Amino acid sequence: MENPILIIDDEEEICSLLARRLVMENYFCVAATTSKEALHHFYKNQFSLIICDIKMPEMDGLKLLENMKAMDPDTMMIMMTGYPDIDIVVKAMRMGAHDFIVKPFNLESLVFTVKKALEKKDLQEKLKMAINTWGD
Repeated sequence: MENPILIIDDEEEICSLLARRLVMENYFCVAATTSKEALHHFYKNQFSLIICDIKMPEMDGLKLLENMKAMDPDTMMIMMTGYPDIDIVVKAMRMGAHDFIVKPFNLESLVFTVKKALEKKDLQEKLKMAINTWGD
């Protein structure tokens, strides 16, 4: 399974919409509507990309970002919100978010953002492998 994507949003319709559109691009998607469910998937599987809403009950997206980055610093995350606040955007980017999407979003822009994030991740992994091989 190549490029699995974890979609986290407490709105099931958003998860479904994103998953349906990304499946059209041949990505495999897993959806989670709670932070607990998201962490369960994260600990159990390896994802190429995580798309995560900021405002959620229980644990917000910034806390999920922090927890996931602590477990795997190479985790590639795109954050999204319907309540854009420059301070939150800056904080998310400083915490290691790759990009930020504001709802309502254009699906084609989202697909472009996903492709760019996965290209970057692929290049980072190739560079890491080259460095490790070179060091041997």
